[in-house]
Amino acid sequence: MPDTMIQMQTLRAPDLPEWSDEQLGRKLASLVMANLPNAPTSAVVVRTDSVHVCPLRPVAESEVPIGVFLAGLCGWHPPDGAAVAVGVAGRMTYRPTRDGAPVPVASVYLEWPDCRWWRWWQVLDAEGEPIEGSALITRATDGTAKPSGFGGWWTYARTRQPKLTMALTRSEQREIVH
Repeated sequence: MPDTMIQMQTLRAPDLPEWSDEQLGRKLASLVMANLPNAPTSAVVVRTDSVHVCPLRPVAESEVPIGVFLAGLCGWHPPDGAAVAVGVAGRMTYRPTRDGAPVPVASVYLEWPDCRWWRWWQVLDAEGEPIEGSALITRATDGTAKPSGFGGWWTYARTRQPKLTMALTRSEQREIVH
């Protein structure tokens, strides 16, 4: 399999250990909203005091299935520690039914090793702007069923143990602001 160069941005957050699932999800949702209409669909790796974000387009263009890549991130152990949550964030296309028309959405989906999850999404108009009143937050802790097509990465990582070799070169860092 050929090497694929993936640029990862690091967002420093010294107070991250105190954030609840809800706070983390909402902070990421605000970053997605701030980058509309062009927020790229990205992988999100949450560590003890940082969040790594990398666009998924290079992964999609490589031979690595996105779900396998995300499962590999669950087991990746860079110098700043193992992941405490993994997810996807950005502008995506939602298809409500197999034959239904695609609907543009902004979304954040996070999953933790104990398989709890948190999801926010906002329906977008044709220009990529949010449609007022369409935001929705769902979470495993409310007893809601996991959204189809999302998650299961930690379970996959534990049962199939995908091998993902990543080398850190240079990382752009910035603070997550409140």
